[in-house]
Amino acid sequence: GWLGPWVEGPQSAVRLVVAPPVPGGGAGAGAVMAGLDFRMAPGWKLYWRSPGDAGLPPAIDTTASPQVADARILWPLPERFTAFDTIHTYAYADRVLLPVRLRKNGAAPLRLTVDYQVCEALCIPVRADLALEAPSGAADPLDRTAQEARALVDAGLGRVPPVVADAVASPFAAMSAG
Repeated sequence: GWLGPWVEGPQSAVRLVVAPPVPGGGAGAGAVMAGLDFRMAPGWKLYWRSPGDAGLPPAIDTTASPQVADARILWPLPERFTAFDTIHTYAYADRVLLPVRLRKNGAAPLRLTVDYQVCEALCIPVRADLALEAPSGAADPLDRTAQEARALVDAGLGRVPPVVADAVASPFAAMSAG
């Protein structure tokens, strides 16, 4: 399928989502748009790529999928949080899909390990082993899971700021893009 199973962790869960290719999208051979779909318990958060004064961002390990190369998280804009009146962080609350651009050679299942922290007043490190045997090629237009996967990844991509040429004029956008 296009949606992997939820892997439960403390105060959180994550699953792997693969967007069906867009017909005529010109993404190139082996290009795959995927996503890490996180949900957090109320009051808990997941950190952004540059978390601020505390926390660590999610990291992907593709060692279990030798056919996967160049897996890169594309970071949606986070929210700013303040703890104890002095600690400022950038994170996501409730639910977020982090789009992942990767190259895949062959039809073997995707297997990724994701290390992340879920935080409230304290942070809990979590490791999730994700697997998904996504179909290759175009999706059946009536396949609701394909439609849901495409919608989730597109929504995540819609929150990723564009890369800007002038990092001095827009440093936040330049950092967010990759």
